[in-house]
Amino acid sequence: MKKILLTPRLVESESYAEKRDAIDVRWAALLSELSLLPIVLPVSSDPAVYLNEIEIGGVLLTGGNSLSTLESNALSEIRDNQEKRLLELAFKRGLPVLGVCRGAQFLSQYFGASFERKEGHVAVRHALELSASCAASLGEAEEAASGRVVNSYHDFVITEVCEDLEVLARAEDGTVEAFRHSRLPALGVMWHPEREEPFAKNDLRLLARFFSGEAK
Repeated sequence: MKKILLTPRLVESESYAEKRDAIDVRWAALLSELSLLPIVLPVSSDPAVYLNEIEIGGVLLTGGNSLSTLESNALSEIRDNQEKRLLELAFKRGLPVLGVCRGAQFLSQYFGASFERKEGHVAVRHALELSASCAASLGEAEEAASGRVVNSYHDFVITEVCEDLEVLARAEDGTVEAFRHSRLPALGVMWHPEREEPFAKNDLRLLARFFSGEAK
């Protein structure tokens, strides 16, 4: 079974005076449905140890915690520093990296992207606008390349990406909803596949194809 390394959000428990790694239990359910084994990387751990000791088949940057460059926060800075190290190691090894929501923001920021705070993207659903040529990378059928409705839970939107990133989908307001790197196995989506009930078939195809290396 292929092992996928997941980064959790970092939260602070006031009642117990603890910093905690936290991850939605639905990620395990979603990955298990695809016969992928989730391995959670604690924020305080060295990514190199996990990559050296465990045969990791891919990396998944999950949501939660705003980027420290967008909202100054000590917890976010800790997570940003670790995920930067993880990305560098993953790309050197040729591992596929999928960023979801905050993970997509971090991935795009790593390569150079522009952001802005925008209303209308929290706890809503909206349609995607994408071309038929991008459909397969996002788990879509070519005949249904536009109009898919996805969830949205982010305060900050990606407005522009660097030339190394290809935009695969935009929201109706023109903000970036999905992208991939032109050379590296890196893909980012701004919606949450794990929050769909039941899981969307498109998202299941997306993850299966991406972590199998079939996505182009």
